[in-house]
Amino acid sequence: MKHNISRAGCFAVLFLVSVLLCSCTIDSLSSDNFWGGAEQETNWVRQNVKTAINENRPDDFPEDETIPDPQLRNDGKKYRISVVISGDYWEFFDNLKGLIEGFSNIGWANSISIPASVVTCEQLLQWISVRDYSEYLEFPLELFHNLSWGIIMKKRNRP
Repeated sequence: MKHNISRAGCFAVLFLVSVLLCSCTIDSLSSDNFWGGAEQETNWVRQNVKTAINENRPDDFPEDETIPDPQLRNDGKKYRISVVISGDYWEFFDNLKGLIEGFSNIGWANSISIPASVVTCEQLLQWISVRDYSEYLEFPLELFHNLSWGIIMKKRNRP
């Protein structure tokens, strides 16, 4: 069982890295294109995710084992997920929201309905921290880090 978790973990990391690397190469999906970017990005991900999964699947990863069944860590505790962002950009919020909803879709978390008033990653993590989200996962507030690089760069460039 432990071996399957590490393979699944490696697969998940490889998948996320491949999606991030591939999405960074498309110029039309930048923050400057907010109104059309979200829909474009969603469509692009839908079209390319299956390819990215298959291209980054470890050679010894069984074809029928794509998503591990929900389970606690070997020590009986929940998986603690850290979130690190480089500023309050809409893409980060949309991706985190999709990840949180995605865990619900695959059975790792309870179904939730995120209110429209929640619009930043920090608000989302605060909102989810007081809910019965998952028996297996947690997003502790103390593991949330906003590096705010854009704000830091603006301050550095001021006369």
